[in-house]
Amino acid sequence: MNLSNFVFVISVILLIGFASSADLSGSWSDQAYNESPATGSTASQPVSSSDQQSYSQYAQYFHMDSGAPSSGDQVTGAVSYDIKGQEPSTLYMGGQLQKAVPYSQIQPYATFTGGNTLWIQGIGSWTQYVQVPEGASLSLIASTPLGGNAYFYEIYPNGLRLDKKSYYFSTYNRIGFYADDPGQHVLLFVINNQVSNSVIIDVAQYYPGPVYPGPIYPGPGVRNAKVNIISNTLMGYDVYVDDVYQFTEGDGGVSDGRSSFVVTGDTTHKISIKKGGYRYTQSKYFSGGREYTVMIN
Repeated sequence: MNLSNFVFVISVILLIGFASSADLSGSWSDQAYNESPATGSTASQPVSSSDQQSYSQYAQYFHMDSGAPSSGDQVTGAVSYDIKGQEPSTLYMGGQLQKAVPYSQIQPYATFTGGNTLWIQGIGSWTQYVQVPEGASLSLIASTPLGGNAYFYEIYPNGLRLDKKSYYFSTYNRIGFYADDPGQHVLLFVINNQVSNSVIIDVAQYYPGPVYPGPIYPGPGVRNAKVNIISNTLMGYDVYVDDVYQFTEGDGGVSDGRSSFVVTGDTTHKISIKKGGYRYTQSKYFSGGREYTVMIN
């Protein structure tokens, strides 16, 4: 290999390396923090690793940052939805043992329901079944060939309650669902005397993961500072303090991009989060008795 070819190969390798990693940005805020002996512990027990694995399997279908709707309803409205350019690539049909089919086959399937179909919207795919933690928010997609007045039904866990709502549907419609009641929820709609398929949402009770104590060096006059990390896009990241690994976000609970820990106050610490090729690093002075929050973009 001559010198010019060698330089070219090295350049390509370096470019690939740079392309596989990305620096994240973050914005900090702080406020007074009333430290208590309970810092670093939670009253609730974390979910089991098997439950967390179930959630992660359906992570593309829900998010945890919306909070309860102001109306208090689990099913919130119906708005017309423009599907052009937002078609899913894959449909998952059935219950837990789902069958994946291309979106192009939705029309043959829809003939069995008169064209009335109901789906849970995800990133790139739609499904008829999910498992989500309590407090999750989801979007449902209802499609009907003609549109018109529809009745939307929700059967609550154990069949103890049936909710019925009236909506006007266009061809495609998006409906919000907030999972505030643990158990299995069955949802469907009726329009033009034709029943759609049903979707099933299994809601499990949510226990947040622990608040990690982090590196604490007790001593006379030493005060701690609390650090919160919030990201709506990066989950399951590793946290480092002063280049020492502390924990992985979501350990022992549901990975939702949020974590908390404390560090020794009145000194500078290097805070880093890493996942795959993404990373964020900031050296910052933390005053004792204050709470710091960084939003990661």
